[in-house]
Amino acid sequence: MSHRTTKQNQEIREIKRKQILDTALNLFSDSGFHATSISKIAKEAGISKGLMYNYFESKEALLFAIVDEISTEIMDMMNPDHDDEITTQEMEDFFTLMFDSLNEKREHWKLYYQITMQKDVLEYLTEQSKS
Repeated sequence: MSHRTTKQNQEIREIKRKQILDTALNLFSDSGFHATSISKIAKEAGISKGLMYNYFESKEALLFAIVDEISTEIMDMMNPDHDDEITTQEMEDFFTLMFDSLNEKREHWKLYYQITMQKDVLEYLTEQSKS
């Protein structure tokens, strides 16, 4: 019997986390945040409800992880060297990358937009922008 290494366990955990995030993104977009239960997300992701809580402490934490992940992706495209200064070239590159991403991941961005337009998510984003 072979045992997995710590690195293998981390990779498996990250794959499962991404699977949960993608599943939740789809369900939140289709049914709305409040109408989607943790049980439904777990079932669609192919894991137990209890295991969901090993990844995210609440449905809100899961939602905010989705928003944070995509916001980080956008910021990384806008300021790839993380120097708090966005040059003209970085801005031009950002628009090119953003348009490419919008074309390549059309469904992903559509779902993200649908989620971020929900009242509770907008309130969260507003709070985050103030801090």
